[in-house]
Amino acid sequence: MDNAFDLDVWVNEARAEPFKFKLAGRVYTLLPAGELDKLLSDRQRHVLKADHGIAPVERYGDGPDAALATDMGVTPYQVRQARAKGKNHSAG
Repeated sequence: MDNAFDLDVWVNEARAEPFKFKLAGRVYTLLPAGELDKLLSDRQRHVLKADHGIAPVERYGDGPDAALATDMGVTPYQVRQARAKGKNHSAG
């Protein structure tokens, strides 16, 4: 009998179903990952991935925005704006 955790099934469910969790006695619900993706522009998604090194984007972390901006073909200001808007959307 195969008792292996099926990550493919879990990812599909996480993209479609809200994520509920409890913290300090309160129940919270996060948007399904698929819905959150729809809220972010391509630029916002790319900048947030670069901040954390989420594949396929290289990790820029706390590095200067100018390096990421050059790689993206945009200005450092546009990187900062995309980051702020992306974080605002993901914070709900």
